[in-house]
Amino acid sequence: MKNLDTENIEKVFEKVVGSPEWGLLQSYFNKNKNIYLAGNGGNSAIADHGAIDMTRHTDKNINCAGSAVLATSIINDVGYEKWTSQWLEFALRGRDNSDCMFVGISASGTSKNLLDALDYCETNSICSALITAKPLETKRTYSTVVVLGVEYYHTAEVLSLMLMYQLIIGSGFDCPKI
Repeated sequence: MKNLDTENIEKVFEKVVGSPEWGLLQSYFNKNKNIYLAGNGGNSAIADHGAIDMTRHTDKNINCAGSAVLATSIINDVGYEKWTSQWLEFALRGRDNSDCMFVGISASGTSKNLLDALDYCETNSICSALITAKPLETKRTYSTVVVLGVEYYHTAEVLSLMLMYQLIIGSGFDCPKI
């Protein structure tokens, strides 16, 4: 039987958490009260799962674009590439953006809707970050891009979920034992 290649996930995790980019993402997470998470496909599930546990185990207001009903209604109105930034615009309505942060999760780093959301954040002075398996293939630059440096979707997704828990722990809260 062939074993799953996990790409030395624990060593990759330690490398990512020790990186300056992760340090910046963690500091943004620590200082902001309102956190918005989004991803596509499996990474949408990771973002949703992370949002639930962050809500349960921190004092932060966590929101995730996890509803297919919401996503498809916005996609129908503005198109796929703009739906996440439109969701952010709706979610941030009437809020002071000074304590808000957006985190996108994209294995490929090419998710146009998440890159558009990062652009929206840059334009509106909202802290933002992207967790991605691969370096971005765009001329655009963003303040915080955490590159996992892995080859497989399954490794990127498991690492991304681990990093959601690291954000909890890194902000001074605890994750409960079973």
